[in-house]
Amino acid sequence: MADLATTYITCPGCGLQLPDKQLPSSDQYNASGECRELYHQLSYYTLAKGDTDFIHEVIVDTYGAQHGGTGTSDMTIFFAIAGLYLHLERGKTGKQARQAHVDMAQHKCYKWPSLVPPAQKEWLTIADVIAADDSRKDALIEQWAASTWLAWQKDIKLVSAVCSDVLSI
Repeated sequence: MADLATTYITCPGCGLQLPDKQLPSSDQYNASGECRELYHQLSYYTLAKGDTDFIHEVIVDTYGAQHGGTGTSDMTIFFAIAGLYLHLERGKTGKQARQAHVDMAQHKCYKWPSLVPPAQKEWLTIADVIAADDSRKDALIEQWAASTWLAWQKDIKLVSAVCSDVLSI
């Protein structure tokens, strides 16, 4: 008979609780291996779409924004938040946000601000998106991004100012 006592692991970035599969934690993000596994599943979905707006960048930025902290560089966190800002506040597509990241990366000597992840993690998680059927996934990706961006509102003026400076927007 199978053991009915499932143990759970809490992702240190987003707070999502998932069955513990003993997966190694992410070396790029402040994320459990179990959460990162969901990210790979969603990445497969978004990359397979081949859409011109490149919704994949929205999940990259949203996941990055939710998984800042230990082991995540200031640049990675800032680029994720800037991507959400550009998409949700400035109406840029994922493809345009990705190009902005390329343009930002050209400023090699720029000291990217150190942003502190929000204490309150009242947001949708990647599990909410994964659980949706394919007909609702894209809309839920947008809702996930918006709920994450809302949690980072304390940094909107700084992100806007840096994007304006670096990207001349």
